[in-house]
Amino acid sequence: MTPISYEALRELHQRARIAKPFLKWAGGKQPFLAKYADRFPPLNGRYIEPFMGSASVFFFLKRLERRPFLALLADKNLQLVRTFLEVRDGPQNVLERLEHLKSGYFEAADKVKFYSYVREQFNNSLPKADAASFIFLNRTCWNGLYRVNRAGKFNVPHGAPKGSVMFPSEADILNAAASLAHAEVRAMTWQNTIAAAEPGDFIFADPPYYSDCMLDDTKYSREQFTAQSHHELARRLAASAQRGVDFLLTNSAEPEILELYSKLHFDLEIVSVPRFISSKVDRRLSVAEVIVRPPGSGGPRQLLLTDELAEVVASLDDESDASVVDV
Repeated sequence: MTPISYEALRELHQRARIAKPFLKWAGGKQPFLAKYADRFPPLNGRYIEPFMGSASVFFFLKRLERRPFLALLADKNLQLVRTFLEVRDGPQNVLERLEHLKSGYFEAADKVKFYSYVREQFNNSLPKADAASFIFLNRTCWNGLYRVNRAGKFNVPHGAPKGSVMFPSEADILNAAASLAHAEVRAMTWQNTIAAAEPGDFIFADPPYYSDCMLDDTKYSREQFTAQSHHELARRLAASAQRGVDFLLTNSAEPEILELYSKLHFDLEIVSVPRFISSKVDRRLSVAEVIVRPPGSGGPRQLLLTDELAEVVASLDDESDASVVDV
C-alpha cells in the first residue's frame, strides 16, 4: 500500500471538516439540525445510521466532533449505497461523468426530454447504475424524491425548477469523499444495522415518519414502512439500549408514536420542525416531531460554537430551503 503524505492527510481532514450532503432527500434533516443540533450527544463509539438517506446528520457530526470517529451508514436502497461508495472511492470519476450530464442538460433545448433519456438509461442499467446519473436525477427530479414502480424502476418526473438547478460542485464531491473515507457504507436492512451496534455505539434512527405511513406516502421504496415496522423498531431500540447502545430517534409526534415510546419509558421531547416535501402550501408548515432518547439521557448538549461552526449551523436553514423544488 502506498503511504499517504502528511500534506495529503491534512487536506483530507480539512475537507472532511467542511463536507455537506451532496444529495437532496425527502425528509432531509437540515431543518432539524438548524434548530436542534445540540440534542446529539458527544460520540464515544461508532456512529450508526440504519436509514441513511442523504446522511446529513453524519456530515454535520463530522464537522461538529473534534475527534475523528468511525461510522456505519446503511440503507436498503442499493442504488443510494452504490452512489455513496462511488463518491467515497472514486470521486474524480463521478465528477467527470456528472460534468458530462450537466453540460448536456444545460445545453438541451428540451430539458424534460433530456431528463427522461437519462432516467431511461439509468433504469436500463439497473442494478449497476452509476453514481453520476443518480446524483443528476436526484437534483433534477421532482423534490429530490426517490420512488420506484413495482418493477423497481425509478419513475419520478422532471422537477421543472423555477430557478437554476443546483448540482453539487467539485468541492462538494471531494469534501464528501474525504468525510466518508473511514465510514463503512453498506446495503443492509435496518434490523441488521441496529443488530450490528455494540456497547458504546450511537444509533441515529430517522425512519419513514408515522404520519407518512398513515397517508400511504411511500417516499423511500416500493416496500412500505408500516405501523408494525414502527413497533418493531421501538422494540429493537429498547433491546439495544439495554445492551449499552445509545440512540436518538426522530419521528412525527403522532399520538400512537408518543404512546409507543412512553410505554417503553424513553425520554420524549416534542419539537417544531419545518417540512418542505410537498408543493401544497398546507404541507409546508412547521410540524410537531418527537425526539426519543434512552431514559436519563439528560438535556441538550452544550455546544462550543466556534465562529466556523456557528456559520455552519446558520447555513443549514439556507441549505434546507435550497432543496425545495416547486412544481
